[in-house]
Amino acid sequence: MTPLLGGYIADSYLGRWKAILLFFSIYLVGMTFVAFAAFMPSGPEASMIFFPAAYVVAAGMGGLKPLASTFGADQLDDDEGDEGDEEATGDAGEEGEGEGESEGGLKDSYFSLLYWFQNLGAFAAFTVLVYLCQNVSFQVGFTVAAIGLSLSLLVLVMGSRHYTIKPPEGSPFGVVISVIGQAIVKRVPGQGMLAGARTSFGGRHSDDDVDMVAQLGRLLPVFVILIIYWGINGQMSTTFFNQGCQMNLKVGNDFTVPVAALSLFDTAIIILLVPVFDSWVYPTMRKMGIPTSTLHKMMYGMGIEVAVMAGAAWLESERRAVVDAGHLAGQSVCFEGDGEAEPIIAADMTIFWQVPLFLGMGISEILTSIPAMDFFYSEAPGPMKSVCSALELLTVSLGQWLMAGLIPLVNSGEDKWIPSDLNQVRVVVQRRKQPKYCVLNLTVSRTPLHPALTPPTHRPGRATSRAFSSSSRRSSA
Repeated sequence: MTPLLGGYIADSYLGRWKAILLFFSIYLVGMTFVAFAAFMPSGPEASMIFFPAAYVVAAGMGGLKPLASTFGADQLDDDEGDEGDEEATGDAGEEGEGEGESEGGLKDSYFSLLYWFQNLGAFAAFTVLVYLCQNVSFQVGFTVAAIGLSLSLLVLVMGSRHYTIKPPEGSPFGVVISVIGQAIVKRVPGQGMLAGARTSFGGRHSDDDVDMVAQLGRLLPVFVILIIYWGINGQMSTTFFNQGCQMNLKVGNDFTVPVAALSLFDTAIIILLVPVFDSWVYPTMRKMGIPTSTLHKMMYGMGIEVAVMAGAAWLESERRAVVDAGHLAGQSVCFEGDGEAEPIIAADMTIFWQVPLFLGMGISEILTSIPAMDFFYSEAPGPMKSVCSALELLTVSLGQWLMAGLIPLVNSGEDKWIPSDLNQVRVVVQRRKQPKYCVLNLTVSRTPLHPALTPPTHRPGRATSRAFSSSSRRSSA
């Protein structure tokens, strides 16, 4: 929830720049105490410093993340660009043209580049820092991380005189609640769900206030769809790992592949292909007449997710067939010495069969996560851009919680769908259902928004046009 807190503080009180400095400092303080705790002798004293510091790190990073992405996009905003966007967009909402249909542009490249660097950082963390922690010492690994954060903050501050810094516009939440309340009490037939709140229909709010709430309503369907998307995407670190643990992890006689290491294929394909999509794939699609709005991109990404989950179901069927045929690789190394009553046996089928699944998920993320960041920035009302970017991040967490609750639910009966030993039951059934969830998600994503949630035919005044302009598009998470 800290991204929402960071977004609210930035939009309502401090502005994005001051809020970035605040949460970056919290992040750095937490990381410094984590490194300090690593130098202490193991014991209660070290734990009393380490665990609170880890929570401080999470709070600082969570509050910082939506602010950094929106602050970067602010640097590409100017009056001329906003006017151009407003003219190009016209009356958003008609046939989906308002959902960020701009053909390329600086914001396209910005969000793609942002997502590329985020994954490059993750790749470095899971390779360099993990190596330092495991093969040198945790003291060295955590200290390097703290020094890296310090240098990042220093570089950020050094460039401050060149930034476009927008002041906070005050909390809009009271206005949002009031508009919704008046619209519920006073319905105006044939004029849309929110018309009763407009002064022209006897309400107390200006057209600009009502348009802001309508703009938020346009984000709601995408918000729900992304929760399902990220829930399915989260299978990479749950059921994919379960499946991989019961495959052959050996390479040669001596090396055992860590199951979690396959996640690097997801990160690597993103690092490799983000520039390719930005510079070649999308321009080629446009030349061929293939739609490339943010919503179209998300639809393509969800379609690939359907294919990945169908591939996972097929792979599990094949793995079970190998087990049933008696081709076994012995006890799974993931469960050695864990006290299971019976040994859990792995199939003699290399874990590298899972590589295409992780590569496919990476491509799906390029097509879905980057445009989702773009959409939640471009379609957000001006006073709520940080909060709306935080909402996009919230879909990731809610998706993970959704699936975290689903697995215990399907295991609650006598017949467990996903037990510790996949050779016993029905992971194939679960995997076959998940592509159906993806298809449902894909279908909903193509459903037109309710007309009441699209802006009215009148154009907002110049004083607030910046708040509702639909900039070139977006890209990252």
